[in-house]
Amino acid sequence: MRIIGFLLAPFVKMIRYGALKMMKRMRRPNDGRPVIATANHLLDELILPSAFEIFINREFRDIAGFDKLSVAEHDRIFNELEFAGVCLALFCLDFANSIARTDDYRFWLEVRQRLPQQLRRMLLGLGVDKSNADLLRKLIDMRYEEYGEMTKETRDVWNAEEPLFSRLPTAAAKHSIARVNAIAIGIALHIKRGKLKRHDPLLRFLRGWMVKLNETIGKFIFNL
Repeated sequence: MRIIGFLLAPFVKMIRYGALKMMKRMRRPNDGRPVIATANHLLDELILPSAFEIFINREFRDIAGFDKLSVAEHDRIFNELEFAGVCLALFCLDFANSIARTDDYRFWLEVRQRLPQQLRRMLLGLGVDKSNADLLRKLIDMRYEEYGEMTKETRDVWNAEEPLFSRLPTAAAKHSIARVNAIAIGIALHIKRGKLKRHDPLLRFLRGWMVKLNETIGKFIFNL
């Protein structure tokens, strides 16, 4: 059995994705398991690993000034990265009707509603006490509202001042571009506690991360 497990190890993610795809395809009415499994997949395989990869990235730590920060500040920054990833996924799911098949829209709407709940359950399962798990859940709601407003402001400014942006064919396309920039600015502001320079390299780094994660989540929604 150990040998089989060793041989299958490189294909575990592929096997899990295949099982998830089959669950979704064969789901029955009122069966919430595929929705829960999909929300968990978004967290376990896409959002949280991506946030952790950024958190331990040497370039990110250098430009964020980690060497000058306390462990408590490191923890706070990791939370902000998690919040940003979850909020980005929620925004992607808000526009799932422009990505997925029409008959799948209801499914993705349920995943969107379930995602924050599954994060809370995951935190409780990791030993986070209920009060802190509830607080983190509320902070995600706050960041979602904050980043949503920033995205709207970004979209409105670019619509008025950027001809190429104003000619984008759909509201979903405009929101996609606006949100990756808005969230990147928001994360950078929270990391630097509002002390962000105009051309701070942290902003460029986080924008690159947001663009990549936005594309990854979009492809997942489209292909599942």
